Amino acid sequence: MNNPLGLGLVYAGPDIAWTIARDVFVGASKVAVYSAHNGSKLINKGDISSDELGVHIEAKEDGSVVNKAGASIFGATGVTTGMVASRDMTVVNHGEIFGKELAGVSATDVSGFNLRNDGDIFGAQAGVYTQTGHPDSQSGPTIKNAGHIHSDVYGIYAQAIPGLTATVVNKAGGVIEGEVQAIRTTPGHLALDNRGKIKGDVFSAAESDKVVNRGKIKGEVFLNGGDDVYRSKDGKAGLVHGGDGNDKLHAGGARDKFVFDTKLDAASNVDIVKHFDSAKDTVFLDLSIFAALTGPGALAASEFHKGKQAADADDHVIYDRTTGALAYDPDGNGDIAQTLFANIGKGLHLDSSAFTVVA
Repeated sequence: MNNPLGLGLVYAGPDIAWTIARDVFVGASKVAVYSAHNGSKLINKGDISSDELGVHIEAKEDGSVVNKAGASIFGATGVTTGMVASRDMTVVNHGEIFGKELAGVSATDVSGFNLRNDGDIFGAQAGVYTQTGHPDSQSGPTIKNAGHIHSDVYGIYAQAIPGLTATVVNKAGGVIEGEVQAIRTTPGHLALDNRGKIKGDVFSAAESDKVVNRGKIKGEVFLNGGDDVYRSKDGKAGLVHGGDGNDKLHAGGARDKFVFDTKLDAASNVDIVKHFDSAKDTVFLDLSIFAALTGPGALAASEFHKGKQAADADDHVIYDRTTGALAYDPDGNGDIAQTLFANIGKGLHLDSSAFTVVA
């Protein structure tokens, strides 16, 4: 099925629903299924293929694509929606969506994009790419995954105007992976609830984020600026970088590893660490910030001190057991004042073994 413009199935007007039956193939050189009309609905039970775009819904609102189990959509980009300040676009995948050059699923200039996946979505550059950039946009994307979203570069790449939130729910059994980063949001907020597996780093830009990890993150978590929340519900993860801001970092039943690697500021960059267990959890201190420490490696016992302030010249990491305050003093009991950088909980049996210095 192909016309001189390289299009296959073309919607003739608004509010039309098409079903491609099982064992039916729709192919075209440019776009296999195309609509420029609102209310376009597609249910695919067959196979869709194009050299460029498998399915392209270029409409203002209320478009949906449902790819059934056993069905496939193939193209340089598998499915694209939006591109005209759109809203309320939905993609549901139970089968396979494959983007051989760009994205598996791409939603550009869409407010209120929803993706539900329990099948397989692959894109060479991004499994899922979303961009919410129109000034009138009211909400960021919502991505719920119980299947496999993967890419050679980014598993999920969400761009939104500041103030909007990209919501990612990775359910039990779900896998999100990217060889560069598994999840990247910039700018905008990230709200991540992980109960499955994330293979690769999680990176969010300089806005307040919330990550709840009940599963496994085989990579590092970079929350960067903003007042972020990281909550480990017995999930496993690599290094967790709170970044700038007054963050809340909740340790869980697994081994949690919290990194402090941004400029200290007792007013705007003090993290609260909850449920820290010095028998299994670790605080990582970056030498670029904590320059007086010996390292890299385990924090020297002589550089750790319990009390309200340093007692001698090489007391650099100060833990106040009565308040839980954790401070850094670059010259010990010299003239330079110590700087509060975290509250790790009061009454802990804390010593230098809970700290590692990294370069």
